Amino acid sequence: MKEIEYKSSSFEIFTKCDLKDRFIKFKNFKKCRNGKIKRPIFIVGCPRSGTTVLGKCLAAHPQIGGADESLFLMIMWTIFNEIHQGNNKNNFAPLKDFITTEDILNNIKAFSDKIFSRLLAKQKKNIYADHTPWYILLAPFINLLYPDALFIHIIRDGRGVVNSLSHSYKKGFRWAGKDIKDRTQLWVNLVNHGLNIKNHIPSRYMEVRYEDFYQYPVKILTEILSFAGLRFNKNTLKPLSIPHATPVTKNVVLDYREITQETDKPQRVLKLGWPKEWSKKDRQNFILVGRDLMDKFYPKYK
Repeated sequence: MKEIEYKSSSFEIFTKCDLKDRFIKFKNFKKCRNGKIKRPIFIVGCPRSGTTVLGKCLAAHPQIGGADESLFLMIMWTIFNEIHQGNNKNNFAPLKDFITTEDILNNIKAFSDKIFSRLLAKQKKNIYADHTPWYILLAPFINLLYPDALFIHIIRDGRGVVNSLSHSYKKGFRWAGKDIKDRTQLWVNLVNHGLNIKNHIPSRYMEVRYEDFYQYPVKILTEILSFAGLRFNKNTLKPLSIPHATPVTKNVVLDYREITQETDKPQRVLKLGWPKEWSKKDRQNFILVGRDLMDKFYPKYK
């Protein structure tokens, strides 16, 4: 799949921003209750963690619709946060003279609904799923627009993420970070943003390990669909037959027709470890930044 780059001068700052207090600040805002889109699913996480393939798998379900990363809610966030709320260096909030907070949120919701519902109508589906990884930063905002939204947070071993981000950087995607420290910090920041979602809306948050999804796709997809109130459908395995990321590892692609329905049988074997091309210094820099998160999720990495 061709990788999408969001071209914004402030995007690098955006990826590093601290949104820990947004859920608390937004408690006083009236959430949008009306709209066409009900219980949308947002697959979020650090880029290069498997959001794309998981999103495509869910969108292969007879009831779930989806497409490429939608991205536009990041523009809507900028309009709401910076131009309406005045969260910028000059505290400039001209839109507050035009429209109330409640009205601007309802208008953004209506615009968003129109985009998502058109896709669902085209695909003849009734549940929308979005796999824009950056929306992990917008969860408090999305929660205002869609107070019934489900968030699937996919977490991958930071070594694999950072190594993959290195390939993205070489292809010109500057947001991926210029060195190991930057890329590890991006992974740490975004995973921690996901944990912030868990802390505030635990009933609508589900955590998935990329490694589990890789090895036990039937089991993990069954659990995710159950979380969304749906039954497993074998069509959701079809995207695993198509290369979904670059660079593609040798054993990524599966023939979905040969995948067993046994949830406890691994379909692929994923070997975790240090990237072969990393130097001792690279490992040290990764540990320096990512130690706490690796100890929490991958304690056997050393």
